[in-house]
Amino acid sequence: MAGDLVLLTGATGHLGFRTLVLLLEAGYHVRAVLRDPSKAAKILAAPSLRRFANNNNHPTNPALTFVTIPDLTVPGAYDAAVRSVTHIIHVASPLPAGQAVAPADYAATYIQPAVDGTLNLLEAARRHGGPQLTRVVVTSSVVALGDFATFFSGEACFAPDARASLASEPAPELPTTPGADFPVYAVAKAVALNEAEAWMHRQRRGGGVGVGEASVSFDLVHVHPAFVLGANELATTVREAVAGSNGMVVQMVLGKKTPVPIPATVVHLDDAAEAHVKALAPGVKTGEKGTRSFVVVGDAKGEVQWEDALEVVKKVFPAEVGQGVLPNDGKQPSVFATADVKDTEEVLGIKHKGFEEMVRSAVGHVLEVAKAPGQQQEFEKVKAEYAQAE
Repeated sequence: MAGDLVLLTGATGHLGFRTLVLLLEAGYHVRAVLRDPSKAAKILAAPSLRRFANNNNHPTNPALTFVTIPDLTVPGAYDAAVRSVTHIIHVASPLPAGQAVAPADYAATYIQPAVDGTLNLLEAARRHGGPQLTRVVVTSSVVALGDFATFFSGEACFAPDARASLASEPAPELPTTPGADFPVYAVAKAVALNEAEAWMHRQRRGGGVGVGEASVSFDLVHVHPAFVLGANELATTVREAVAGSNGMVVQMVLGKKTPVPIPATVVHLDDAAEAHVKALAPGVKTGEKGTRSFVVVGDAKGEVQWEDALEVVKKVFPAEVGQGVLPNDGKQPSVFATADVKDTEEVLGIKHKGFEEMVRSAVGHVLEVAKAPGQQQEFEKVKAEYAQAE
């Protein structure tokens, strides 16, 4: 409901920032959690949010405030932040690293932060949130919806009710080889999902004043995006713009050739962010257990292939391809996968954007960033690195 106060984590990230923008546009007030308070200036300097700041990038609009929590995994970290909020959206989560993580550190880098960060937030909401808090929305992923091996099987169907049989105890078996960050990330997402839902189910079974009465005033909704594609407004350098999930398309367009097939399960940034905002609506019901999931995938039928992006780029950016600005000759094999987005479209009212819009947004943003002072040279350097990696 417009005017309600939403606590938002992950506001400096790709999906989190876009969610922040849509929350404000919908009329919500937002209390954004930052690990580093200096990052507030970058958020406020973004074109979408300049109206919330003065000329020195200091906040002036009461609809957006910031709270600093350096470590989201510390017990009690959220205790003060959750007070007086009506909703919580928890986007922050450890992502596959840009640098190597030793196998011995996989659990500490991915699984523990994902689980502890979510459970700490839920516990803080239970103890300090108050009766006005009605919903917590958590960003999960399609990779949490089943065994990771199925992800590459060519038979995966990402359904909102599917679950992997993983939990914190016993500790899940993890890869022992370097470079397995993405599989470990998938395990972390699955464990965090299952632990959060188990926590909510325990609260719903009892703990309140009466026998069998719920001990919390809120319910729990998970949003499961696929690979999120779309301009990252906070990415102001070429290196930042080609990173993250956008890199699946942009790096290929810039010449990177990747031999490992992966499902071309994609969603536009706007759709993924909108799903989080629309999941706050009181008309979205969760049932007796107090939990529900929504899958956000733009190509639910599995008709998109990663290398279709090369044809899109030829069509949308013909001059840049013709002049060699965009090599448009990379490789990224695909694996077939489908998704069940019926509830997302019917309950949340999401009308998923197509692959062409995703590619246009992601690639167009890189071209714009490359025009900034000092970035053209970096743009050429990135292309050269991809060409030499063949």
